Amino acid sequence: MAVQLRFQCEFCAARPDAPTQLALEGEVGERVFGEYVNVLPGRWLVWGGGGPLGPRRYACGEHRGDLTASLREHYGTVAWQVWKRPPYAERWPGERRAHLQSRARFGSRGIRLLDP
Repeated sequence: MAVQLRFQCEFCAARPDAPTQLALEGEVGERVFGEYVNVLPGRWLVWGGGGPLGPRRYACGEHRGDLTASLREHYGTVAWQVWKRPPYAERWPGERRAHLQSRARFGSRGIRLLDP
């Protein structure tokens, strides 16, 4: 069964362009907790909440400030992560995060799990 992910800005319902869509799709599988991710080339901002920090949230380039302000208002007293200032981690289309690749190879404690 084919599945297509559709992203939209929480503030204006804008949709990403094709390269940004690919980068956002790559970000869906990432395990993040309380982290801002700058998704390029469309300058979208993703909040990888989780648990008490709420769901994953998306904002277009025009509403990045609105997203951070909203998160700081709602979660600012329970989590320091919402107060992080730029620069945020960046994500480009087709890019995998290096720390996740090394974690799959060496495990979270540096134990080698897979043969090279």
